[in-house]
Amino acid sequence: MRKTILIIIALIAVSYELLASSETKYRKYASEIEQQVWNMDLPQFRNNTIPEKYRNAKAVILAEYDSIEYRRVQRVVPYLGCALPIPFFWKDIFTRHLHRTRIFINSEEAAREFAAVTYSRKDDVTIFGILGFTDRTVMGIRVIKRDGNMHTVDTTPYLKPRDVYNSVWEDVTDTIHIDHLEPGDILDIFKYQRLWEEKSPYFFSPNAVYPTLHYDCRVRSDRHLNLQYRQMNGAPDFVVDSDGKSYVLTASLQDYCDTTSLRPRIAVYARKAKKPYKYQGIIANPDIATVTANPWYERVCKRHQLIRNPAELWFGPDSLKHKESIDQIASSDLHPSKKADSLYAYLCRIEPEKPTGYAPKNYLPTNYLDVFAYALYQSNIPFDFALTTEPDREPIDQLMDIGNIVWFIRLKDGKCYFPNQKALAGEVPATLRGRRAVLDDWQTYFDL
Repeated sequence: MRKTILIIIALIAVSYELLASSETKYRKYASEIEQQVWNMDLPQFRNNTIPEKYRNAKAVILAEYDSIEYRRVQRVVPYLGCALPIPFFWKDIFTRHLHRTRIFINSEEAAREFAAVTYSRKDDVTIFGILGFTDRTVMGIRVIKRDGNMHTVDTTPYLKPRDVYNSVWEDVTDTIHIDHLEPGDILDIFKYQRLWEEKSPYFFSPNAVYPTLHYDCRVRSDRHLNLQYRQMNGAPDFVVDSDGKSYVLTASLQDYCDTTSLRPRIAVYARKAKKPYKYQGIIANPDIATVTANPWYERVCKRHQLIRNPAELWFGPDSLKHKESIDQIASSDLHPSKKADSLYAYLCRIEPEKPTGYAPKNYLPTNYLDVFAYALYQSNIPFDFALTTEPDREPIDQLMDIGNIVWFIRLKDGKCYFPNQKALAGEVPATLRGRRAVLDDWQTYFDL
């Protein structure tokens, strides 16, 4: 026992020493990033004045720069001060992302708003000393006063790990408060991240609240990747260039001020050039079936293969009772359409109980939809899964972010059911009426 205690104490001591080392490395790394960003050749970030027509605006975005870089890199795992390489054939997408904004504060309201800067980062230090700060955020904040004096906010204390006992990859959101920000000041702020993940889709879009004098975006992608992008709501065209090893895409907007319509947006995907994305290079405005083909989507689309009762994952202790009721309706002599209505009405009367703790591996957030599909399957009622999107999202035939999909069920006679929206049988929710929809074969489109 004594030996075990001594080992634990030694591990804690080593972990604290490694934590201090990690913080030192991070400060050096953050300092280098700050120097690189502040010294970038971006002429639009030298502007300190606003046009006469925006004198009454609460704030004006003098310049906004959004940049993302995708590269294939062999992954290494930093552990106890050593870099442990993953097998040579395993290359992941390494992402660098920079967003910088220069804001003219023109009112007390804007000063209060921008004086509180929210940020998020992932703690990546545990008691065992995992040292990588690969996923750490660097944030730079400068305030240029009306008299020309410049003050730099030290952000490193906010972004360092708080506690050596934090769980690895724990998401943390907090706020940096900027003191004495007032009308006439200029706030120059950037956020830089480098991530071992496919940051897809990424959306480029100018500020929707305040006038923007200059908005510039840039994508740099390894030539061996499959890069897809879509322009929406009148977004500018990308100018495509190449330096031999990478593709470089740039676009810009000048003097943008429109808060009444959907903002111009450019959505970008970057993926490894392997099945189902064998093509290397750039695809502009890709076919929707290509965009949505990914393991998560394929898994969800295989709901037709329902071979077991999913109710036990949804109805908790009353699963058996509900299953018996569902089976009773399923075995009745009702017309298929009436039977579907009865099953749907029964499911809408009960309040499903989500699993607590660790969810079973086959639990899905849309399980209420799956229960109704199971009931139809048990009743031998032919149906299709169908998809659409919410009104504030791009139409289904222009979809880029599969997280925005609204699933529903459509009988062969065209009758639709929206279990997750708790709409009446055959009734399309008001928010979705007139929306474009498609069956999950991605071939059959129709309007709701």
